[in-house]
Amino acid sequence: MTDSEKLDLLLAEIRGTKEEIQSMKGDMQSMKADMHSMKNNIQELKEDVTTLKEDVQILKEDTRILKEDVQILKKEVKILKKEVRILKEDVQVLRKDMQNVKADILNMKVEMRDIKADIKTLKKRVANIEFHLENSTDRNIRLLAENFIDLIDKLNEAIPAADKSRVYEVKVTYFIEEVNKLAEEVAKIKDKIA
Repeated sequence: MTDSEKLDLLLAEIRGTKEEIQSMKGDMQSMKADMHSMKNNIQELKEDVTTLKEDVQILKEDTRILKEDVQILKKEVKILKKEVRILKEDVQVLRKDMQNVKADILNMKVEMRDIKADIKTLKKRVANIEFHLENSTDRNIRLLAENFIDLIDKLNEAIPAADKSRVYEVKVTYFIEEVNKLAEEVAKIKDKIA
């Protein structure tokens, strides 16, 4: 091979190398663009990471606040449980009291029936007493009064100085006292009935 062939071969190789270098330059440019894009992406990632760190800090703070709130809620639930227990005990006491009240009401109903029966009996007795007063006592008082007047007349005949008006005054006073006694007895009977 001659020098010129060698040179041509060298030139061809240099051209091939040059093309390869050009190709490499293009690849390098592409790589530079990719690197620039990656730098931008990394910068965006850094910003995103910073934002995420801030968000994580906020989340941590929110979590701390939530934990505090949970602790407060636990305390309040504990208090509520205690109050519910107390309310349950109070309800039990109220139930027992209601049972006692029901028993008392039943006893009162029985007593009321007895009292009603007693009132009926007393009403019958009062009616009988009134009947007796009207029929027997009033008639007897009338008879006594008539006999008393006869006695007074005889007394006046025996003692002329005695005045008849005085006798009638004594009679009226006697009758008033008797009527008052009877009224008191009737009032007592009415009080017993009531």
